[in-house]
Amino acid sequence: MTSTTTPDRTVTERLRAEHGPALSLGNDCDLSDDLVVEIDQGAHLTIGDRVSIRRGSTIQVHRGATVAIGNDVAIGEHTFISAMAGIRLGDGCALSNMVDLHDHNHRPRTAANVPTGQLVPWASGYEAAPIVIEPAAILSNKVTVTAGSASGPTRWSGRTRSSPTASPPTPSPRASRPSAAATSTAPPRRERTTAP
Repeated sequence: MTSTTTPDRTVTERLRAEHGPALSLGNDCDLSDDLVVEIDQGAHLTIGDRVSIRRGSTIQVHRGATVAIGNDVAIGEHTFISAMAGIRLGDGCALSNMVDLHDHNHRPRTAANVPTGQLVPWASGYEAAPIVIEPAAILSNKVTVTAGSASGPTRWSGRTRSSPTASPPTPSPRASRPSAAATSTAPPRRERTTAP
């Protein structure tokens, strides 16, 4: 018996058909079947060679923005990348599971930004600034990186708004003696450390 149905397109074929010239896709990529890619008119997404993007991930490139993913990049499960200005992931970097990259934030809800007094969160508009993740950087599980951040070959870990200039938390003045965590030789979980 022969089948009369057309075989499913590969993820690569589907993405190229949906996005045309707004998408540049490299060779030998391993892309999950459920990868969601949204590219607005006037936006562009580049995915380099040998990029791996795991299941449940979404990439949004809003009008006028660019997302550039370098060669040999690994992106874990349920990662969310959303650009209004631009996001660049350097060659060989790795994003663990549930990483969130947003190059935009809501503006403060002030009378100047919301003159009509609307109560919806997006009424104040957005401010955007590029995110740059340099080659060989590693972002650990559940890291959120927001507008204007840049990294070198470092490891960011923990559930924090990451900033390359952020200093580690200082101990509370109420602490009468150091805790076991404070006397440990291991770095605190949320500290930015250099890659091994």
